[in-house]
Amino acid sequence: MEMSWREAIQHLLRETGEAMHYTDIAEQIAEQKLRTSFGATPAATVNAQISGSIQNEGDDSPFFRAGRGLYGLREWQDRNLPSDPVKANDVEEVPEDGNQDGGIIRALGMYWLRANVMWRHNPKLLGRQQLGADSVDFANQRGVYLLYDGREVIYVGRSTERPLGQRLFEHTYDRLNGRWDRFSWFG
Repeated sequence: MEMSWREAIQHLLRETGEAMHYTDIAEQIAEQKLRTSFGATPAATVNAQISGSIQNEGDDSPFFRAGRGLYGLREWQDRNLPSDPVKANDVEEVPEDGNQDGGIIRALGMYWLRANVMWRHNPKLLGRQQLGADSVDFANQRGVYLLYDGREVIYVGRSTERPLGQRLFEHTYDRLNGRWDRFSWFG
């Protein structure tokens, strides 16, 4: 039987014996095969599990926050307290979908190869947050994108009316068609 996220997090933290960043926790859970299903955003899931526990269970939570994004087990909290302890209600929250409130960038992709996309009117821009995570289609994001010829930026565009996938597709047959081989996007 597969461990729940909470069980896997506790198991891993007990094994390491020190506070860890939630992205490292997610990566170690995958590497140690403590879970087989991860969803699209494992790091955000780990953060949501721990943050939710701290907020909802208070002192009864098995976790404590040792710093920004760093979490440990309450059972050994005294030896891991930072010099400036974090207030219990000051928890870094990331919703399960990975979006952080207040941030301007919700998702991004850097230096994606044009040749790795199946270009059509509604292309799929598939990416993963980390190894072992499920693929997510980012084509419907709206935001800013850059087109590169090698590493040189040749065009910067903004997608507000049409999604990024459609906007990028349009550049496969417009005046920029043969000039770019990579792109970055910020949703």
